Amino acid sequence: MAPALTSTAATSITPAPVAAPAASVAPAQAAAPTIHGYIWEQPAILAGILENREALAAPFAELYDRIRPDRLYLVASGSSLNAAAAAVPLMEEALGIEATPAPPSNMPPIRGQRPLVVFVSQEGRSTNILAAMERLSGRPMAVVVSREDSPAGLRCPARVPLACGDELVGPKTKGYAATVLTLYMLALSCAPRAEAWLEPLRAAVALLPGNIRAAEAWVERAAPELKRMSKCAVVGKGAAAIAAREGALKLQETIHVAAAAYDFEEFLHGPACALDAGYAGLYLLPDETDPDAARVRGMIEWHRRIGSPVFAAGGWQPPGGGGLDCAARMTGAWHADIFARMLPCQMAAAKIPAMLGIQDEKMLDFQRMDAELGIKAKC
Repeated sequence: MAPALTSTAATSITPAPVAAPAASVAPAQAAAPTIHGYIWEQPAILAGILENREALAAPFAELYDRIRPDRLYLVASGSSLNAAAAAVPLMEEALGIEATPAPPSNMPPIRGQRPLVVFVSQEGRSTNILAAMERLSGRPMAVVVSREDSPAGLRCPARVPLACGDELVGPKTKGYAATVLTLYMLALSCAPRAEAWLEPLRAAVALLPGNIRAAEAWVERAAPELKRMSKCAVVGKGAAAIAAREGALKLQETIHVAAAAYDFEEFLHGPACALDAGYAGLYLLPDETDPDAARVRGMIEWHRRIGSPVFAAGGWQPPGGGGLDCAARMTGAWHADIFARMLPCQMAAAKIPAMLGIQDEKMLDFQRMDAELGIKAKC
């Protein structure tokens, strides 16, 4: 079950003016697609999902209305699982039912009188997802997938399109953001007061181009310290702790550091004892009005005194950052600010591997593992 979060559904946000079109358009992809190019596709992708939300969510809304589920299960792996975990708090609050994210390899018992299972698979080829669909074939189910003709798409008539296009580089960025927002739209298609949730999301999308540029500038400033990381704690609170899971995964997949995600309070209760001069930290900051903001600031200062490279990302900057902090414009709504909070880790994943001379190195290893272990269905 998702951690309790204070509702911000009724938060009034005035969307920031959208930047001039030329500044908001993604740079043209090179002959070989890049993570950086995919990050710049996010503003247009998320705006399109918001604009077409009713049509995209229609297969789920019809199934939901017919079943009236009392439990929801989101089954996914990797970045899709992290996106599902990020979407669960809004889905639970908007729908008023319990939602459980789980990997197909470790499914909890399916409970409730009318459970609904939603499979999430960007490419629709993960063999563990396909096996879980087979095991649960007698249950009401839907699938969120980018290709309707994929193995997962063909197994489920209730197909929700993940409208982000192909993502060919391996580590997912635009797919993660699109999955979070698509799952939000599924819940809001069946929930009252959807507009109160949508208003901050529109503001977050309007802020994305400026926040992407801020993340680019941060990577350029912080590159020397980012390049020397060998291990890193990605720490957040509440919704930011859930976002930290995907942040740590991006660092693992691309920079190849030993990265781990922590809830802030849990980080204090043990893991922080392992800090040393080689143990970097990336803190996804809560809002400055958060009752624990001063404690987060104190922990960052403590960590920096050890001599580690320590980074912070959010709507404010703690003292003593020396250019290592990434400032972003936030909406103040936890469900909307995840898109800004993810950008530093995504941009580090896009830029630092090339600086280290390891770009695509581990993708070749993954392809070899896939050939031997059958991680993806061949189609």
